[in-house]
Amino acid sequence: ENYAKHSKAWEFSYGNHTIIVPKTAQDIIDEGANMHHCVGGYVNCVLDNSIYIVFVRHKDTPDNCYITCQVHTNGRIGQYFLAYDRYINSDEDRAFYDAFQKHLTEVWKNN
Repeated sequence: ENYAKHSKAWEFSYGNHTIIVPKTAQDIIDEGANMHHCVGGYVNCVLDNSIYIVFVRHKDTPDNCYITCQVHTNGRIGQYFLAYDRYINSDEDRAFYDAFQKHLTEVWKNN
């Protein structure tokens, strides 16, 4: 329900990437376990509306973990990591990051 205020922000795809919103706290915990990073430890921050966590997936495999994205309450992307806290390294991933940030900036400006 925390995500409802900015529902338009999460309706985003670009290239072969799309945003998936976690439905439960367990989804975030599972993401951390599957990606071998600490996002599961951010559940309380999500629950108290301090941050948002969304998942970046390939459109053709939306159930497969790819990138975990933290969005601050001001609409700025924070952490944005591949598995094992690796930084993105492809032009396609960078293009999605840039397009998503531009999208978020517009959505937050209009809310």
